[in-house]
Amino acid sequence: MNKFGIAVEGESDRKILKEIFEKLNINIEDDDIKLPTAHSGGKDQLCKNMQKLVSKFSYRYKCIIFLVDYDNSEDWAEKFKTRKDEIQRQNPQMKIYLHFAKQEIESWLLGCYDDSLKEAKNEEPDNVSDPVKLLEKCIKKKEKNNEFTYNKTVDGQKIAGKNELKHFEHSKSFKEFRKILENLYKI
Repeated sequence: MNKFGIAVEGESDRKILKEIFEKLNINIEDDDIKLPTAHSGGKDQLCKNMQKLVSKFSYRYKCIIFLVDYDNSEDWAEKFKTRKDEIQRQNPQMKIYLHFAKQEIESWLLGCYDDSLKEAKNEEPDNVSDPVKLLEKCIKKKEKNNEFTYNKTVDGQKIAGKNELKHFEHSKSFKEFRKILENLYKI
């Protein structure tokens, strides 16, 4: 059994995380990574369903991580922080982490392409306002295919699967996420 459960906004986040956990030698099952509802995701649904997710996870874990795309929104960040604090007070037996992938989890993938780092402000992927657009641009250039369109659910997992942990380490928010995991596992 895993030491924690994790809740994410959508299926693409789940698939990218599964690849990352594999590289970290953390055995994680599909049931350990939850979406906000069975049929939909998104930031709004995740925020609304935080308490339900904590309840679902509480029978298996003493810890839950909410991983949310920051999306350059301090308003959403405050909503999540407030909600997390409320739920933590109601569930003191559960350790609840809230972590933001800045700007999106796709920012973590930018380190897989040298060209993307050159375009990132201060070569920091977290500073890219639209990481998906930059990923698409880099892939078009690398594969010499101007018709390529990035598909979050398919391409994010492929990129994460093909690359090494060192590529994700270019992102400050990834390194912070990894520290949370290191507190749970000695990796």
